[in-house]
Amino acid sequence: YGVLEGLLASTLRPSQLLVEFHHRHAGLDPSQTVATVANLREAGYALADISSTGREFTFLFRPDLGDVSP
Repeated sequence: YGVLEGLLASTLRPSQLLVEFHHRHAGLDPSQTVATVANLREAGYALADISSTGREFTFLFRPDLGDVSP
């Protein structure tokens, strides 16, 4: 989560992000994932795919598209 926060605080905008969230582990709150996904989308990342397990997310930097979530 901290790495993504740092990325969003910078001027770097990779065209694609593949993220595995570990909110299933003890001590990690699923609300952290929800907030991080919202922050990425606010920054111009479109949610392109979520794996069948709900852990792996694919984001594309497409601020021109708005929200194109599956």
